[in-house]
Amino acid sequence: MLLQVKAQDDYVSNEKIPSKEEVYDGIPNPDFTNYTFTASAYTLKKRDFRFSNTDIIFNKVSYGLSNRTTASLNTSFAGTFIGAIKHNINLNEGVDLAFSASAGQALYLPKDSIIYAAGLQSLITFGDLQNNFTVGAGFYYAKSNYGMVVEERELYLQNIFVATQQQLRPKTYLVAEGIYFLNYNAFAGSLALKFIIKTRMSLLVGLMPIYRDGRVAPNRSVAEGGVIPVASFRMYLDRH
Repeated sequence: MLLQVKAQDDYVSNEKIPSKEEVYDGIPNPDFTNYTFTASAYTLKKRDFRFSNTDIIFNKVSYGLSNRTTASLNTSFAGTFIGAIKHNINLNEGVDLAFSASAGQALYLPKDSIIYAAGLQSLITFGDLQNNFTVGAGFYYAKSNYGMVVEERELYLQNIFVATQQQLRPKTYLVAEGIYFLNYNAFAGSLALKFIIKTRMSLLVGLMPIYRDGRVAPNRSVAEGGVIPVASFRMYLDRH
């Protein structure tokens, strides 16, 4: 009996207890290419799909053309139909650079109100698929058949952004980002929690603060802002 107890003690003491990092790595992040609104420099693997729906209105479908290049289509109930392509360049371990281009119809409303848009973006991501930090900059052009701001039918937008996602628990992430539009003195951001569902789906819920302080007419300026709730469902389809 004494020998049996000693053998059991030896078995328990020699059993390896996995570290927190090993436990977290066992549950991969299925939503590593995007934050709430902005993107990371990561791309999908070849032939993989990603689908997302935000606030019921906005949809995005992405497909891995190769391990470094992803094509996407953005749609919405407001008539959005924009295609985009992103290419990744791995600079070093834990450092990824990406460039993206997009073009299409940003908005279509009754009475022939329509906006076309195109944009270029560069971004760099530090970290890994679980925990990362991204800095990016973009330039966008929009043209409409009506006056969008101060009766202007053409808009040029320049923005910079920072974003991060950090793994709090094996299936819970904190996602935060800030976007500043230089030529319109406007800010948008997000603070959200992302929950992994099983292994290939995720649900993101949070808040989006918006603030603008700028001139809308020769003798009139405006300061306005607010907070919008955000909910987004994402699904990753691994075809390997």
